[in-house]
Amino acid sequence: NKTVNNMVIEADDFYLAENQLKSHLSKHPELSHLKVIVFSKDLAREGLLEHASLLFREREVRPSTNLCLAESAQTFLTQVKPTLEQSTSRYYELLFQNQNTPYAPVTELREFVSRGMDSAQDPVLPIADQEKLMGMGIFHDGKLVAEAEPEQALLYKLLSGEARHVAVRAGESSFSVTSRRKPKIQISWQEEPPRITVSTSLKADLIYGSADVGKLLAAQLEEEMTQFLQDNVRNSADILGIGCYARLQCLTESDWEKLNWEQKFSNFTIFTKTSIK
Repeated sequence: NKTVNNMVIEADDFYLAENQLKSHLSKHPELSHLKVIVFSKDLAREGLLEHASLLFREREVRPSTNLCLAESAQTFLTQVKPTLEQSTSRYYELLFQNQNTPYAPVTELREFVSRGMDSAQDPVLPIADQEKLMGMGIFHDGKLVAEAEPEQALLYKLLSGEARHVAVRAGESSFSVTSRRKPKIQISWQEEPPRITVSTSLKADLIYGSADVGKLLAAQLEEEMTQFLQDNVRNSADILGIGCYARLQCLTESDWEKLNWEQKFSNFTIFTKTSIK
C-alpha cells in the first residue's frame, strides 16, 4: 500500500545487507519493528538454525518475531498487497495469529531456535503462499526434511493443543473443534515394539448435521492423527516433543546422550486416543 516501500538488497551476509540498506535510506532501519522473517525453502533444506540463531542474538530483533517459509521469500514479501488493512504492519500482526491460521502453525523466533537446539524435540514453520498461510515445514537437525499439507497442519494443531475453533467434517455433519489442553503422552518401553500413546482432549460444537456422529469424528481423527505421526517418525522428526517426556527418566545429561533418543524414536510405534466433549 501507499505507506510501504519494497527494497531488495543482495549481499553475502545479513550485516553487509544491513549496511547497504542504510545507504539507501535517510532513516536508520529499526529491527525492533520486525513483524515477520521469511526464509526460502531452498535455504531451509540446507539448514536454518544458524541463521535463526544469529537473528535471535540481535539486540533489536524481538524474540516474538514470527517466522515462515516460502518458495521464494523475495516474491512473497514484495507481492503482498493487503486490501483490508491500511497498515501492512498490522496486516502481518493479524495474519500470524493462532485463531486466524487453521491450516498452519504459528512459530516465533525464540520457539524455533529453542526447539531446533534441543535434542528432544523438532520445530515446525508455517508455509506462506500467495498471501496466505497453508501447510507447514517439518524440521530435523535444523533442516527442512518434509512438508505437511494444510489438512495435516490442522491435525498437528489439534495434537499440540493449539487448535481454536477449526471446522472438521465427519460424515454429513460439521463441527467446530477446539483443543481443551496439551496432549498426554505415555511411553511404553517394555512392549515389543515399543509404543507411544498420544491422548488428546477436544471440545466439539455441532455446526450442522447430527451430534450422534461424535464417535465417528473421534475415530476419524484418531486414524488420521496416527498416520500423520507415523509418517513423521520415519523422518525422525519429533514435532510433539515426545523426547522431553523420555528425558525425564534420565538423571544426567550423559544418561540422556547414552539413550540415543533419535535412533530409539525411529523404532517406536505411535498410537493416538481422542476424547471429545
